[in-house]
Amino acid sequence: MIGKQLAGARAWVIGGALLGLLLGTLLGDLAVRSLAEDEVGSLAQAYIARADLVSDEAVAALAEANRSSVPRCSDADIAALRQAVIRLQFVKSVARTDGQSMLCGAILGPIQQPAPMTRADLVTADGYHVSFNAQVLGVRDTKAMVIAHGTASVVISKQSYASLVDPRLDYTVVADVDGHRETFLSSGPTMDLGALPLVSGEAHEFDGRRHEVRCSTRHPGCIVASFATPPDTVESPVLQGFALFGLLSGMGGGLGASLALGWSRSLRRRFRTALRTGDLSMVYQPIVRLSDRQMVGAEALLRWKDESGKPVNPDVFIAVAEQSGFISEVTRFVIQRTLTELTAQIRHRPDFRLTVNVAVDDVMDPGFVTFVARQLKLSGLPAASLGFEVTERSTAERTRIASGIDRLRGAGHHVYLDDFGTEYSSLAYLADLRIDAIKVDRVFTMQLGEDSNGATIAPQIVAMAKTLGLGVVVEGIEEERQAAYFLRLDPAALGQGWLFGTPVPADRLFAARNP
Repeated sequence: MIGKQLAGARAWVIGGALLGLLLGTLLGDLAVRSLAEDEVGSLAQAYIARADLVSDEAVAALAEANRSSVPRCSDADIAALRQAVIRLQFVKSVARTDGQSMLCGAILGPIQQPAPMTRADLVTADGYHVSFNAQVLGVRDTKAMVIAHGTASVVISKQSYASLVDPRLDYTVVADVDGHRETFLSSGPTMDLGALPLVSGEAHEFDGRRHEVRCSTRHPGCIVASFATPPDTVESPVLQGFALFGLLSGMGGGLGASLALGWSRSLRRRFRTALRTGDLSMVYQPIVRLSDRQMVGAEALLRWKDESGKPVNPDVFIAVAEQSGFISEVTRFVIQRTLTELTAQIRHRPDFRLTVNVAVDDVMDPGFVTFVARQLKLSGLPAASLGFEVTERSTAERTRIASGIDRLRGAGHHVYLDDFGTEYSSLAYLADLRIDAIKVDRVFTMQLGEDSNGATIAPQIVAMAKTLGLGVVVEGIEEERQAAYFLRLDPAALGQGWLFGTPVPADRLFAARNP
């Protein structure tokens, strides 16, 4: 009798365990797919938010150009267009038109023979004419998006939009005006969307995969996206965790675990965990003196690989840290890790300077200078060994930002304005901030094409720096002719780019310069 009871209990236990395992596995599979769908939706919405900033800038630039009261294509008009290009982040050129032809522009100046404009792919109800693949005048074999309105047009590189999409996504971006739909970007073969209604927050099946749809509320654009590589549910730790909980406690335990697992899988949670465990790495890109190619410094850059070993775009995880309010923790991690890795190597190089990117919140924090001083004291390095790069995205807190920069400089640090010319930088703004040097954005280096007149803006930037007594660091130098060009503009200029070395780990920084 006792034997039969034990056998029956064993059968119930085994049966219950199998049922719990089955339910846990099914729920785990559902959770993995649901988490993937949520993350795709979040990444797609993040793209829309950033793309709206690009489009907003184009609309604002057109409005400003159309408000101008100076004679069209006069010297004053062209100077204003060029100033706008220097100030803007995404707009590459601003031009004057008569609705049919281009008359003059910030890049080309006056055009002797007015050039016909490319036929618009879309015309909005507000009268914006949009051409997605227009030939850029004066730049051979180069096409870009052109938006025209009134007596002005702007040029925006499609890469400005494409670079905003997370590289893990398989996507198509479309513009839709009054039922006329045009494909703007696609990571691969264009999806056959036909007349399918695109509603933000909904999803559609293509090629057996669920694609999330997110649309702008301000501009006629939608992104349809999924992960390029579908989640591996069998190998996923989420599914395995659900199966284990199902085996032990059935569906109730699995449901409770799903919330915790979902939270731990979020991008913000994963990055913060990596930050706290130190599961991040640093690389350093050389900065050289153009006159003799001597390496005089390096920029510290943070890198992160997710649990699958794939690198995560720094723009993505830095944006997550900024939006979630722990960017200061990231900055402090970078400073501590950088000093740990390189103190021994730079202690005997008194003229060598490491530079670290800092957020505006760090600059405005009175305790930040104290933290840095404490770390330098532990390392035995002078303050001049560590410089800071600031990218300013808002002028609302100019007074506090200027005070923060003064604190850093007063402590002996050099302060650089990063990506100069892509945000809101101006002569008056630079004078207010009292920085040490500007870093010329790589976009101006890339404009030095053989058939491009975009280089005419570079001398103005360098001249502006000289007027204020600022140093110049040129980013994105990949060719000898680019280095030679900026050396002629400023014999004291510094350079950074693949010509002098790609970002490398600390143990390779002072080895032979990598090609």
